[in-house]
Amino acid sequence: MPRFSLDELAASSGLPPRTIRFYQASGLLQKPRREGRSAVYDNEHRQRLDLIADLRARGLKLDAIRDMVDAG
Repeated sequence: MPRFSLDELAASSGLPPRTIRFYQASGLLQKPRREGRSAVYDNEHRQRLDLIADLRARGLKLDAIRDMVDAG
């Protein structure tokens, strides 16, 4: 399973780290796993970022996206 640091996740998703942190703080993206002092992201984080980007491209606002991902 792929593992990413925040910088690697940002590079692979095309989003700045600040946006990823914002998505975490607003409940759109689950927090990373911790390994010691390091945050570790996995493919689920990457897929969620792709989903968020797709839904934003369709014109959905972040609140609507949060409701959708919370509902499953």
